[in-house]
Amino acid sequence: MKSLPLLGALLLSASPAITDDFAYVSCDTAVTFTFEQSSTNESEVKEMTHVFHFKIDQANSRMMDSGKDAWVDIDFVDGFVVRKFDGIEGQSTSQGQLSLVFPPPGKINLDMLLLYESGSMKMVAKGVCQDANASVFENALSQ
Repeated sequence: MKSLPLLGALLLSASPAITDDFAYVSCDTAVTFTFEQSSTNESEVKEMTHVFHFKIDQANSRMMDSGKDAWVDIDFVDGFVVRKFDGIEGQSTSQGQLSLVFPPPGKINLDMLLLYESGSMKMVAKGVCQDANASVFENALSQ
């Protein structure tokens, strides 16, 4: 009988460390911004590259972007993470959707339209995501 507690201790010490339920993803994207002034009808297009870093909590259907230290609700639909943007903040309205192949991470598409009093901004991002670790996300969050 004395060997039973010893066996339990050995099994626990040999088990892998308990990990959190988060997945970390880094996404290399090409981003196009289109700005339009409603008073002049002028538009301007800017292109850039950007790396998005996400922390995904699968158990609670939410994720965090390293650019914003806040959880947002997501859905898992047919092998995609889907986040919808639809809201009013101050004097602006946003609409759009992010879709990310997951799991495993793959292509990402983001289409968002921001309407404000003097015009609008449309953002389109396309790219590819890969697995990352917590330290990559934490480093991006602190910048």
